[in-house]
Amino acid sequence: MNCEYSEIVNLESNPELPPQYAWSKATCEFSTLELIQSVSTDAEFYLDKKINYGDILIIVFLSIFTIFIICKAIAGFIFQRN
Repeated sequence: MNCEYSEIVNLESNPELPPQYAWSKATCEFSTLELIQSVSTDAEFYLDKKINYGDILIIVFLSIFTIFIICKAIAGFIFQRN
């Protein structure tokens, strides 16, 4: 990630107190993130283009859970208990 900060502003409105400065604008370039912007609204978010072991673990767990629920529903439909 490479960021360039600009436009410094004073956050303190009282002139008697010491100033508190902060950057008000940042322009960043991400090597593994891609900016996704909405066409109809001002919404935007970053999508990570890589996958890690935690993501794989969650995908495997949810897949097994989903397959179990589907098989249970099919078995309950086929082998109805009277």
